[in-house]
Amino acid sequence: MTRGVTREENHLHYVHWDAKERGDWWQAIEGCEILLNLTGKSIHCVYNETNREVLLRSRIDAVKALQEYVLTTTHPPRLFIQASAVGRYGNTYEPCTEGAPVGKGFLAELCKRWEETFFHHDLPATRQVVLRIGLVLGKSGGALEPLKKLTKYHLGGTVGSGKQVMSWIHSDDLQQILLYVIENDQCTGAYNACAPMPVTNKVFMKRLRTVMHKTFALPAPAFLVKIGAPLVLRTDSSIALEGTYSLPTRLLKSGFAFTYKELKTALEDLV
Repeated sequence: MTRGVTREENHLHYVHWDAKERGDWWQAIEGCEILLNLTGKSIHCVYNETNREVLLRSRIDAVKALQEYVLTTTHPPRLFIQASAVGRYGNTYEPCTEGAPVGKGFLAELCKRWEETFFHHDLPATRQVVLRIGLVLGKSGGALEPLKKLTKYHLGGTVGSGKQVMSWIHSDDLQQILLYVIENDQCTGAYNACAPMPVTNKVFMKRLRTVMHKTFALPAPAFLVKIGAPLVLRTDSSIALEGTYSLPTRLLKSGFAFTYKELKTALEDLV
């Protein structure tokens, strides 16, 4: 389902929906076995009052619309997977497992409301799983692309203090987590979907420079990031200056095996 146009592309059928109310999409997914909801406006924006409301509503409304479908259809899906984010724990320097409390700040509150809405209804015939996803690293687009561009032009230095923790995950491992959750009926509740070895921003940028064979890069002091992020990049400076130290404790205990545990190995594959 897409907020774009209904179309056929690469053997996939895209169905338009408004992510708010019942519509033609209802018939299109009737009888489906699994729902995976990734809907939500990108957090890469300026956190003014308007955007904060859109960030919240784009998530909450979509969850409610899908819940209505699950609760009223005659053939409810056996599994409903809901995206969330490690940002739920706020700006942390101590390890956060799934049982850690909700952190402070806008993104933490956003994730809290998101998950509360998802678990508000008991879905008797449907297993419910929340994936608190970390910084996804992939070969095309995503979070890695702008960091590669900065590094290419010797601008990929430490951001701010460099102490903020980056809980990352290789896109291949994220896909394997989805398959793992689908295939294992004992998986329920919330899981941190991030690699077991997070790193600080200083280490992350150093590893990236090494893989890209760049020996020098200018740092980005915090005051410049605070000025440039909203004016130049049209995003909130907290995304670069803050981080979350999260660990995939429940996945590891359940037996899931990561292919890319270390950042260096992941970057070598992706870059």
